[in-house]
Amino acid sequence: MKRTGFKQRQHMRKKSKKRVAYEATPEGIEDAAYLADLHKLPCVICDAFGMMQLSPTTAHHWIVGRHGTKRTPCKQALPLCDGHHQGKFDTSKIAIHREPAAWREAYGKDSDYIQVTQDKVAEMVGLV
Repeated sequence: MKRTGFKQRQHMRKKSKKRVAYEATPEGIEDAAYLADLHKLPCVICDAFGMMQLSPTTAHHWIVGRHGTKRTPCKQALPLCDGHHQGKFDTSKIAIHREPAAWREAYGKDSDYIQVTQDKVAEMVGLV
């Protein structure tokens, strides 16, 4: 059988030393725990607009109205399904990274959903 060079493993970006060091800090550990809880929530848009979620929940760091290239804090991330986030696997919905203007027109600013998400995470982990 001829070797093609195709590897079965999915390619993952290598983490920088700075990223690894941050993830070892108390803040980094707290962010990782928050994002793990966030992935357990349903898509905030599907939930708000009564849609059926067809793909797993991913974390979206808000982009509407943000200036610069620095990513927003993990505590302000939103739970979005793939259809509303990247639109790679579920193309049946408006994805914010694929069609930002149409997404804003249909659902408003993504930053408007931060407080709702934070409240749901707090309720889920028993802080409320």
